[in-house]
Amino acid sequence: MTLQVTERVVATARHMTSYLEAGPADGVPLIFVHGWPELAISWRHQLPVFAALGYRVIAPDMRGYGRSSAYDRFEDYSMEECVRDMLELLKALGRDQAVWVGHDVGAAVVWALASHHPEACIAVANLCVPYLPGGFTLASVVPLVNREIYPQDRFPQGQWAYWNYHLEAHETVTAALDADVEHSVRLIFRRGDAAHFGAASPAGLIKAPAGWQPLLDATRGFERDEAVLDEAAYWAFVSNFKRHGFAGANKYYHNQDLNAEYAGRAVRGGRLEMPVCFIHAVYDMSCATISSDLARPMREYCPDLEEHVVEAGHWVQQEKPVEVNAALAHWLGARLSQTWRIKSVATAVAGL
Repeated sequence: MTLQVTERVVATARHMTSYLEAGPADGVPLIFVHGWPELAISWRHQLPVFAALGYRVIAPDMRGYGRSSAYDRFEDYSMEECVRDMLELLKALGRDQAVWVGHDVGAAVVWALASHHPEACIAVANLCVPYLPGGFTLASVVPLVNREIYPQDRFPQGQWAYWNYHLEAHETVTAALDADVEHSVRLIFRRGDAAHFGAASPAGLIKAPAGWQPLLDATRGFERDEAVLDEAAYWAFVSNFKRHGFAGANKYYHNQDLNAEYAGRAVRGGRLEMPVCFIHAVYDMSCATISSDLARPMREYCPDLEEHVVEAGHWVQQEKPVEVNAALAHWLGARLSQTWRIKSVATAVAGL
C-alpha cells in the first residue's frame, strides 16, 4: 500500500502556511507541529503510519520555516501569532477540531492553543516540552532547574543558558549557525546518549562572550547522525536553512513578556480538561523532564494526563519513531476508538 503525501498551501490576508497532508479526507484531523529548528518533514515517520490508521494527518511548516511566511519582527513569532496560524489552518481544512501533536517549540504552540482554544482540541499530545502555565518563557523554566546538576553560581539559567544567550545576541547566534549550515545541522540533530544522563548539557555553556562558537569549533568532525537523519532528510534541512537561514527559527526564543501576558489570558485558569498525552525523552539534556521538576506544573494542570517514556534524545520522533508511534497510537486508540472508526495498529501496519 502506498500512501500519498501531498504538499499544500493555505493563504489568508495575514499569513501563508505550507503543509503536508495524507490520509482520508473524512478522517479525524491529526495535526503535527514541529519545533526549533525543524520542518514539517520532522514528522516523516509519523505521517504514513497515522494516515494508514485512518487519520487525516497534517504537518505544517511553522512561520519562518520552509515555504511558510517569514517576518522581520520578533513579536511576529509570539505564541499568540503562532496559535492564530494554526486556527486559520484548521479552518481552511474545513474542521472545527483536531488532535494536536507538538514537539519542542511546537509543543509550546500546542499547549498555548489548548489553553486558549480548548474548543478546537479533541485531544493534545506533546513531546519533550511539558505544559508551562506561565507561558513559554525563561521565567517559567529556570525555577524548575535541577540545581544538583546545575549549581546556581555556575549555571544561573541552568541548561537554559543558550536561551538567555539567544535573547542577548540574536544576530550573533544566527550568523554563527548560518556560517556553515551543513555543520550546524549535523551538530544539532544528534541521538540521545545514555552515558550523559544526569550530566550538564552543553546548552548550559552557550553564553556570552563566546556563545555557540566553541561548541561549533569543537564538533567540526561530526558526521551526519544516521539515527536521527537519513540522507534525504539531512539535505532537506540543509537546503532549507541555506535558503532561509536560522533567523526565523531563532526569533521564537524572544517575546518573553508577550508570551507571559498571553498565558495569563488562558481560559479556565490555564487548566486543560481535554485528554492529554506527554512523551518524555529520557536522554534529552535540555528538556530534562526525567531528572528535574520541569514536568511538575503539567501534572498539576492536566487532570486527564497519560505519560509515556522513550529512551531517546531530544529529536525523539525522528530517533525512535516506532516507540513514539506506538505510544501515540496506544493513547489515541484508547481515547478515540469508541467515538470514531479507526483501524487497528495491526491492520494499518499490515497494509504498509
